[in-house]
Amino acid sequence: MRALEDLNTLAELARNAPAAADEALDRADRAEQRLDRMNEAVAPLADRMAAMQQAMETMNEKLDEMNERLGDSVEASRGIDKSTSAVDDGVADLNERVERVAQSTAPLEPKLVDVHSAVQPLLGEIVALRRELGGLTNELDGVSDLIDPLQTTVDRMSRIADRLPGGKR
Repeated sequence: MRALEDLNTLAELARNAPAAADEALDRADRAEQRLDRMNEAVAPLADRMAAMQQAMETMNEKLDEMNERLGDSVEASRGIDKSTSAVDDGVADLNERVERVAQSTAPLEPKLVDVHSAVQPLLGEIVALRRELGGLTNELDGVSDLIDPLQTTVDRMSRIADRLPGGKR
């Protein structure tokens, strides 16, 4: 009896096989159509990705140039900071000498007081200038710190674009 049931099951499967094959073919056709539509939808992305890659490379070059110029500006600011420090020391030394001259030349004292009064404010102005230049140097360092991570991000985006379909250079 078991053998008859198995034969009956096999016969039923054989009768259903053409319908199952047709269903499998229909599904394969639908899947192929979907893949075709997906390929058509993705095809324009290759051009867009190539354009995006080119734009990112251009931006990368500009960022490199900007970073180089900022580095030069930072170095120039440091040089100015050093030179104003030397001027600051020179003005302090000059103030000391003017005071000594004023003490040794009592008859000329009223004129020397006027000279001293004119030179004394320069020290404060130079010190203020040094502070401002120090702040500017710090700001330029901060801008450089912002550009370096942006450079890394642009490099990563470029590598991602290379991996996408049509992203070859």
